[in-house]
Amino acid sequence: MVAKKDEKKPLAAPDRFCHIVLKSTNRDRLQKWYEDALGMRVQHKSSGLTFMTYDDEHHRIAIAQVPRIFKRPSELQTGLAHFAFAHNTFEDLADAYEARKAKGIKPFWCVNHGMTISMYYADPDGNEVECQVDLLENEEANAFMAGPDFSQNPIGVDFEPEEFVRRVRAKLPTSELAPRRPMKRGIEDVPSPGGLPLIVRVLSTWGSTIIAFAAVATLAWEHQQDIIQLAQLAR
Repeated sequence: MVAKKDEKKPLAAPDRFCHIVLKSTNRDRLQKWYEDALGMRVQHKSSGLTFMTYDDEHHRIAIAQVPRIFKRPSELQTGLAHFAFAHNTFEDLADAYEARKAKGIKPFWCVNHGMTISMYYADPDGNEVECQVDLLENEEANAFMAGPDFSQNPIGVDFEPEEFVRRVRAKLPTSELAPRRPMKRGIEDVPSPGGLPLIVRVLSTWGSTIIAFAAVATLAWEHQQDIIQLAQLAR
């Protein structure tokens, strides 16, 4: 959905979003995924950089080959959660889902956000990519997000992609493609590419930390005399 020109917008507000740049240790693998998943084409490829696009913009994604970087240690860290691309129609989203599925690319989360119907994918480096269709025009979406339904559930209601495709092919009304029902839901319910909601991932991380701390404490207790002797020698 293209935003209308607003004469009263803040001076620092941009007119449009242009591209993102990803760092990777395997640029070719990532390039292949975006070719298959989003139909992107390579605009330019040189030593260390690949520029890709899917429309008349010179590039929408750039991939930088960085040999000495660490892989993402955990999903529980600050940084980018996901970025999104829009399809114009539900038929386009259904067609794209089936085309990706044929290449072994499946969404890890399908959800009706209220403003959009969305499918979330993960690229080989774990970057999350949302593919969506707008359900509302800009003014309607703004009003929806300011209303009680979104306040109670800003996450959305999940749906099964195969059932969504079946309903699209049957030309059911928009309200029946991925029905949104009243329910309370928060950020802790958002799933990950691994399929676990945030709260479970947090508890799992805490549990691992506690176990590691207990192991270190036990080891220190068992070797306390050795530690005391080493401390005395270090004086």
